[in-house]
Amino acid sequence: MDTIKNLIIDGLNGMSINSIPFFLFQLLVAGFLGWIFQLILRKKSGTTNFNNGALISTGICLIVAMVKYMLPFSVLGAAAILLLLKKDKKPSLFTFLLAVLAVGCGIGSVIPSFIGGLVIAAILLFVPLETESE
Repeated sequence: MDTIKNLIIDGLNGMSINSIPFFLFQLLVAGFLGWIFQLILRKKSGTTNFNNGALISTGICLIVAMVKYMLPFSVLGAAAILLLLKKDKKPSLFTFLLAVLAVGCGIGSVIPSFIGGLVIAAILLFVPLETESE
């Protein structure tokens, strides 16, 4: 029985079993904020170019939550995030906002991330988006 308990404790990588509900809360808030920003930016821009907001935000939150205390894994997590941002050769406002919110939720600052997300959402609602002419 001790072997199974040790496997579970080792699999949590230092995370307490009591902190699992908070971890799930972090992921849900990151996904919710990503989805909200996707809806707002789609409405403001009039296009459907903004996709997978909840997925990207939750994925980055998951990466950050897993690597936040280990330097080698942090470098790998940052590289994965940079690859995500470099996909279309220029980071978009949408991807940048999702990354910021997901990093905030991933390091455990869920309430400040949620409040910051609401403030940024209010700014997006009341300030017109400028489009770049090519």
